[in-house]
Amino acid sequence: MCFVGLFLVLGVSFGGVQPIGIMLGLGAAFVYSIYIVIGNRVLKAINSLLATTYVCSAAGIALLVVGWAGGYQSLDFDPRGWVDILGIAFLGTIVGILGFFAGMTRIGAANASIISTTEPVITVILSVLLLAEELTLLQIGGGFLIMAGIIVLQVWTNDSAPCMESQQVAPK
Repeated sequence: MCFVGLFLVLGVSFGGVQPIGIMLGLGAAFVYSIYIVIGNRVLKAINSLLATTYVCSAAGIALLVVGWAGGYQSLDFDPRGWVDILGIAFLGTIVGILGFFAGMTRIGAANASIISTTEPVITVILSVLLLAEELTLLQIGGGFLIMAGIIVLQVWTNDSAPCMESQQVAPK
């Protein structure tokens, strides 16, 4: 349900679909799921702020190295460009990752992942409010499908047996 809603919200077209794009998308989803599982384990040992610092530092260094090695990195921006970059880095990355990690420690990885499915819906709403983008009926329908899917997943996971991450194991 969420997957179909995502296609509608993003206005995905299947014209000219490339198999490599599909494989890369599925690969990204697989890697992200591993990232969440590992992050959940790491957050049992360190706090959200420290985990965010490690993740953002490693990602920033990797971006610089790959960018410079590939000749894609240029740092000669005007001051306004730097303000925009820092705003995106802080609000879009640091605050987002910190919020996700903090949420994961409070409600568990599974619930945090389900709730993070609202990201495309929120992005489209913000694009309408802040950038005067036009909203289509398909996007509205897709948003409702995503939200309905989240509700179904939350009800389904709460009605089922407790998951491993929420069970407390007594020390031996």
